[in-house]
Amino acid sequence: MAAGVLAQDGIASPASASIAPDPYSADGMPPPAPPMRVRGTAAAELLAATGGRPCPALLRPLPSVGGHDNGWNTQRCHDARKCADRACKFYHSDHEKRCEVFARSRVCQGQNCGLHVGLHELNGSLEVDLSSSVDVCSTIQDLSAKTQHERAKVVRIVVYGFEALRATALQRILGQLPLLHELVLPDRVRELNVAVFLCDIMEEDLPLLTPRLRDVVFKDGVVEALW
Repeated sequence: MAAGVLAQDGIASPASASIAPDPYSADGMPPPAPPMRVRGTAAAELLAATGGRPCPALLRPLPSVGGHDNGWNTQRCHDARKCADRACKFYHSDHEKRCEVFARSRVCQGQNCGLHVGLHELNGSLEVDLSSSVDVCSTIQDLSAKTQHERAKVVRIVVYGFEALRATALQRILGQLPLLHELVLPDRVRELNVAVFLCDIMEEDLPLLTPRLRDVVFKDGVVEALW
């Protein structure tokens, strides 16, 4: 009798019965779970403390970038770093400059003409746990393997385990995100010394590498200006 045909008593023959795959191996043990990205203690402690619920800082909408102006960041701001307009539509460093040709036509074969990224693509978010050297190294390697155009899509970074002694690692990561707007510290309540330290970091090379980064958001959703 061919598979899929019922026997005369209406009971499916063994050949036609649908047999679900056995999720367990021959020794009765479940198969190994797919590998998870390594995280440090900071992210794990926050997850345990909140019962898996996101803190207010993580409930914020992503920064809105560009104001639907396709010409955003294609022309130089004459005030450069001194510009105090948070909504300025001009670029303040060559690192954040968008290619004018690409902004108009979405096609450009030029080199060193600016970032090839559309406004609709500026919605990326990145997470890193500074308490894990493995996670830090993995993040830096992943970013280094991407083009500047891909890295420019990140507008928010969520950082766990921030401490002053880990500032160098944080700087290396931030410096690769030319259109970053917001830094979130979901496991840190606002502390004056932390805010001051981050402001000091921003006064070094980062103003040129990531000039749009202006805000740090603490665990409870409090926003502090970095400059």
